[in-house]
Amino acid sequence: MHIILSNPGTLLRSKDGSFLIVQDEEERVVPPSKVRSITLSRGARITSDAIILAIRNNVDVIITDEFGNALGRVWSVKYGSISTIRKNQLAFFYSPLAIGWIKDLVKEKIRKSIALLRTLLKDKPDDVREKVEKAIGQMRDYIDKIDSVDEDLPWHDIIAEIRGWEGIAGKRYFEALSLLVDEKWRPKGRTKHPPKDPFNAMLSYAYGILYSRVEGALIKAGLDPYVGIYHRDEYNRPALVYDFIEKYRHWMDYVAVALANSGSLSEEMFVFEDGACWLDQLGKRVVAQASIDYLSEIVTLNGVKRSREEHIQRDAHAFAKFLLSLEGKLPNV
Repeated sequence: MHIILSNPGTLLRSKDGSFLIVQDEEERVVPPSKVRSITLSRGARITSDAIILAIRNNVDVIITDEFGNALGRVWSVKYGSISTIRKNQLAFFYSPLAIGWIKDLVKEKIRKSIALLRTLLKDKPDDVREKVEKAIGQMRDYIDKIDSVDEDLPWHDIIAEIRGWEGIAGKRYFEALSLLVDEKWRPKGRTKHPPKDPFNAMLSYAYGILYSRVEGALIKAGLDPYVGIYHRDEYNRPALVYDFIEKYRHWMDYVAVALANSGSLSEEMFVFEDGACWLDQLGKRVVAQASIDYLSEIVTLNGVKRSREEHIQRDAHAFAKFLLSLEGKLPNV
């Protein structure tokens, strides 16, 4: 299970080798063996004894901002694996092999976005189907354009071209995705910093939860989340997290659409201020629980049956194993 402490005044401490959650004069005891992560946002409190208990039981402790983005985390001083992984990660950063990896990453992101659109397209009226199918066709064309980018060009030119096609594909995708959202919550476009409507507010918060899970998986696999391959210019940002999350972003898109189309939302869950839209405490709990439930769902991917969150961890370990396999084949750095 995942403990989410978002209400101001909530306290997490340890008691007799277990976690004790104190909220509104109610107490709940949770054994550490049942906890996979602890997330705290502003106003919630945790004692040092509870942090030590989490570290000793390999429980991730994540501190988030009001949007669900990880501000910091606590983990053991024992890094996830041997240093060779991180040395090869840096060497791979400078290797020509990285271009093929980046192309595959972006193409996979677009393909999974197309798959989600097709899933959500079922039982939609013909006019909506026609518009979405047109967008899918264009997205397929952009996959081909990314595949054909000349790898002999200078690095910055290659990346600029890939990002250009990725950006256009993303715009077509979000336009199509919006058509599949209930009209009451339908966004007019993707807005971030800050989100300007309820759907974008949900999406940003769900992405924040996913970011923290991906970062934790990379750390446990022995990877450095700050050494990205595709996202290289993110100063003081976990660039590898931005790389890896591209493969799973569509999961949170599905959660946001499902919530918007389920009739389970109310306007009281959102706060509108100075042109921005935020989730209130109830809205955060609803989106967080839906996101975590979806990540905890058991699915079969590549013939392996695991929860989506465990698939993220498997992918992180697979990338670390791939980097180890390149020993002796990478440039010296």
